[in-house]
Amino acid sequence: MSDGWIKIHRELLDKPIWILSTPEQKTILITLLLMANHTVNKWEFKGTPFTCMPGQFITSLDSIVKKSGNGISVMKVRTALERFEKYEFLTNSSTNKNRLITICNWDSYQTKNEPSNKQSNKQVTSTQQADNKQVTTNKNVKNDLKNEKILYFEDSVLNNVFLSFLENRKDIKKPATGRAVKLLVKKLDSFPNDLYRITSLEKSIINNWIGVFELKNTPINGQPLQVSASGSKLHPLTR
Repeated sequence: MSDGWIKIHRELLDKPIWILSTPEQKTILITLLLMANHTVNKWEFKGTPFTCMPGQFITSLDSIVKKSGNGISVMKVRTALERFEKYEFLTNSSTNKNRLITICNWDSYQTKNEPSNKQSNKQVTSTQQADNKQVTTNKNVKNDLKNEKILYFEDSVLNNVFLSFLENRKDIKKPATGRAVKLLVKKLDSFPNDLYRITSLEKSIINNWIGVFELKNTPINGQPLQVSASGSKLHPLTR
């Protein structure tokens, strides 16, 4: 499993799982991708033979710590795994000896597309010229859309998370209209601060919600919150 390579899409830079992760969690995330099997392998899990599919691997917390390098502890790995599960980046099944980790949607961005033999190379070459113009046009359009980032908020992190929220709405087949976007921005502007806005957006992304909502028991400027009697407003507790 030490040979070969993995694909990492630049789009990851705009995802909340990357933007809101600590440097240690980012290291662990990349390490997990590198540890995943890229071919079918036979292992033992829970005392019985187990077939590991591409994107899966059987490991332990200590092994992840060792491969992640200096500054990574068992506690940091455990916290990262729990966080990555919430983002549906992976699933994690453990025993007292080892754990099975499955990278979600592995095939969608790691599927091999290299020609396997000379015949495949010949077929690719013969079709490449015919499709080259169309492929180039589509790629340019795609790049233009990615590079044209609309600035909804001055804070770059908040803006990127909001863009990820809008992208997630497209993924769940509920894209936001222009009016809906304006209303979402207006509602977020009513929230106390950027951290509050980011946390609300992050929760909506994780749960595939199409809206943003006030948070319960979330600190504002270091003070815990309590819900009013009506249940509609949040106020910091006074001390």
